[in-house]
Formats: sequence, C-alpha cells, structure tokens
Amino acid sequence: MPPLAPISAQSILALLPPWLRRHLRQLHQELGGELYLAGGVVRDLLLGKIPQDIDLTVSRQAQVWAARLAELSGGALVPLGRQEDAARVVAQGLSVDIAAFRQGAAIIAEDLVLRDLTINALAIDLRPVLAGAGAALPVLELIDPTGGRADVQHGLIRLAGPTSLNDDPLRMVRVFRFAATLGFAMETATLAQIGALRHLIARPAVERINHELDLLLASGHATPAVRAMADSGLLGELLPELMAGQGMEQPASHHLDVFNHSLAALAAMEQLVVEPERWFPQSGALIRGYVAQPSMHRRLCWAALLHDVGKPATFARRAD
Repeated sequence: MPPLAPISAQSILALLPPWLRRHLRQLHQELGGELYLAGGVVRDLLLGKIPQDIDLTVSRQAQVWAARLAELSGGALVPLGRQEDAARVVAQGLSVDIAAFRQGAAIIAEDLVLRDLTINALAIDLRPVLAGAGAALPVLELIDPTGGRADVQHGLIRLAGPTSLNDDPLRMVRVFRFAATLGFAMETATLAQIGALRHLIARPAVERINHELDLLLASGHATPAVRAMADSGLLGELLPELMAGQGMEQPASHHLDVFNHSLAALAAMEQLVVEPERWFPQSGALIRGYVAQPSMHRRLCWAALLHDVGKPATFARRAD
C-alpha cells in the first residue's frame, strides 16, 4: 500500500464548503457538545480520496442538529432508522449524515469501538478546526482506539470490537463489500467469526442486505469477495440456490461444476464491462455505452452470477 495521505486542518477546510462550516459553527454555539468528523470520510481522506459524503458524530441530539442544519441550509431532512439518533441532510449537492454516540457511549473512543470495522472507527475533532478557520490552524489528532489507521495502511479488513457482528449482523456482508470496494484483505479471525455467526444474517432487513450486495457486485472486484463469502459459509445463508451448484457436474462442454462456472462467468463479466474492445473489437464502443447506463454494471454482474441458478432445482437425468 502507498503511504497514507496526511490529514491537516487545511484538507478538512477544503472538504467542508464555507456554508457548511458556517452553519456547523453556529450549531455548535447553539447546541454545544462534541462534534467530530468520523467513519468512512476519515478513512477516505487517509487514502487520498475525495469523500462523496460527510459523516459527522455528535455527543447528543443528532436529530436536533440535523433538523437545524436542514433549516439553516434549506436542505432536505432524511431520518435514518427508527431506533437511532441519526439523520441525513441533503443540501447544495452534498449529503451530510449526523449521528449521536452509540449505545450510551460517553466519549468518542467508546463510540468508535462500537462501529463495524477498524477502518471505519476513526475520528477527528472538528471544533478546533472550525474555531481556527480564520486564524492559526490547529494540529489535528486522529482518534483511533482500534488501530484502524494501521489497518488502512496495510489494507486489512478487521472487526472493530468483539460484539460487532452481534450488534448488527449486516456487518458480515459489509466485511466482504469493503474488501471488494477497497481491494483490502480480510483478517483470518474476522472470517472465522463470520463463519461461526453466519446464521445471524437472518436478522437484518432484506433491503439492507440487498443494498450491500449491490455495492459489492458493482465494485469491479466482486469475484474474489463472493468466493470468500462462499468459503465462510455466509453465501449459503444468503443464496442457497447458488451454493446448491457446488459439486454438480455438467456436460462435457463444461470443465467446471455449476457453482464454479457461475463464478467464472462473473469474473468474465467483470473483465468485459471494463474492456469490451478486447473481446468484441467491432462492437466495443456500443457495449461501453450500454454498460455506462445507470446501474447496468451491477445488473450485468448479477445476471452473470445467477445465470445458472435454476439448474440444481431442475436437474434430471434422461432415461436411455
């Protein structure tokens, strides 16, 4: 992995548009408490990426913060979950998520340990940045109670805490999704814990699971993640029809069983959507335009993965 990008006060000021900094400064004066940039946005800054969204954590009253931010900015307020003190504000082309400390955590470090992965358990105190925006900028401290910075540096997906999967079993799917989208390896102990608790995946709403799987299939690196998911046993809980193809022989025109053939088809599709000219030089531009349609990459990868999913259920030998 290349060296991580430094996170400076200047980089955070560049990330937060002036209108957002102004409103956050006003809100902190009104509501008090703590205010952090936290989660994936910090990870992306370390990786030198431009975050698509802003994730903020406050010590309390997240929905009040969000409602006031929507009011001040003229943006739209979107509640996030019925049981969470969290909400989203969409304003001026920017999505800002605001969440309060989780499960009664008293300090930010306790909140971060309750998150899904170490690479998402990172935070920076925004208060000194906002206060010093017009004067000398402060030196920032990365709050990292789980060793997430080192895991980002080494490209490792690891659970943030021992109760992470019990707190939200959807995190099992997120492990593979982040491995695919970031190109990171998965810790052996994390994979073992997923294997032991895979039955808990029946608890999350199917819409949440589908969203994570869609992100994985659209990553461009889905094939190794899907295979690892199968090895862990989780794929059998999610797509038993696909796993039923393991060991199912096919006619002599095939050299793989149904399951491995399906993964090979997914791998081929992932290559095709990136370089259509390589296989179809006369139609490459046409295919590229087709793939560029919204969500088409994801749909094609799903189609490739599931194209033979009906074979195990409909298999029969012809009597001679």
